[in-house]
This record gives sequence, C-alpha cells and structure tokens, in this order.
Amino acid sequence: MRGLLLILMSLCATGAIAENAWYAGAGAGMTNLRNGSNLDADVGEIDTWKAGFQLFGGYKLGEQWAIEFGYLDFGEDSETTPGDPDNPAVPDNKREYSAAGIYVNGQYHIPIGSRVSLDLDGGWLFAEAEDTKTIENSFDGGQTDKYDDSGAMLGLAFTWRTTDSLYLRGSANYFLIDFDKTIKNPWRLGVDVIWDF
Repeated sequence: MRGLLLILMSLCATGAIAENAWYAGAGAGMTNLRNGSNLDADVGEIDTWKAGFQLFGGYKLGEQWAIEFGYLDFGEDSETTPGDPDNPAVPDNKREYSAAGIYVNGQYHIPIGSRVSLDLDGGWLFAEAEDTKTIENSFDGGQTDKYDDSGAMLGLAFTWRTTDSLYLRGSANYFLIDFDKTIKNPWRLGVDVIWDF
C-alpha cells in the first residue's frame, strides 16, 4: 500500500496524470456458474451462463495505466428437481444460487491504432454467494447458506473510444474464487460503457 501511494505521488509531481483522469461506467455480462465439488447436485444442478451487471469507477495514471474499483453481480440461477408425483414423501426440490462482490484492479492499456486499446488487468475480488434450497410444502421455508470468498481476478479487454469522453469496452474475466468449493472458478464476458469526466 505504501508503494502504491508513493507511485501516485510521484506521478502527480511529474505531471504524468492524464487529462480527464476520472472515469465511471456500467455494463452487462454473462457469467458461467457451475457446480463445485461441495455443492449438493441432488437439489438442482448449476451449469449455465447467467446475466448480471457491473458498476465501476476508476482513475487513469497517465495514458497506459489505470486503477479501477467496482461492484460486480454474477447473476442468479434457479433450478428445480422434480419429485415423485405418485409419492408425496418425495416432493419437488428447488434451489437458487446468486453471487456478487466488489473489486479493485490495475489496468495496463496497449494502444492499437488511435482509438482502440488492448487492456490487461489483474486485481482482487471480495464476494459473497447465497445458496437457497427449498422443499415444496415444507414448513421451515427452506435453508440458505452464505459463502464469503476473495481471490484474484484476471482480465483481457478491448476498449474503443467513440468520442473524446465516451468509450465502449468488451471484456473477459477469470476469477480465482470457489465459495468453499460450491462453484468452479467462474468466467465472465461483459460489455461496458465508460465516461470520462
């Protein structure tokens, strides 16, 4: 942390901070949620792509470096395992799974022409997941397990500057989190709109 502050101070002192250094944005994406080894596959299996959203802001450290903070929603999955219609002792089982978190990452922008850049990023995600299992006609309202996890995130993106202050970004991210092995490390594909100010 002390090293990061020294870098920021030296960039400010040398005038290396870019104009319109602050930016904000929002986007949508699809995340691959799959069962991990500790998830009860008998109560609805997860292996699907789900839609979620992203809100973020950042600061440019010159033309090629940036720091970004954001909120990331991985989406929700809901699956039902049918029971036995001829046997009331075997009811339908429903499960719902959702995950979201906040992150901080560093980005390195490699220019490709005057308006497009290839972006490499790496950072850390602090996330929480909820896994709810409900048995039809039960009186307890179901069981909800919460899992906290944190881990590295790695990404690759292409950013296109459409105007002097508006950008579009297409990204792919891989997250080294598994929520106590309830899911496998998720992938996410996203599209973002970014505004400089």
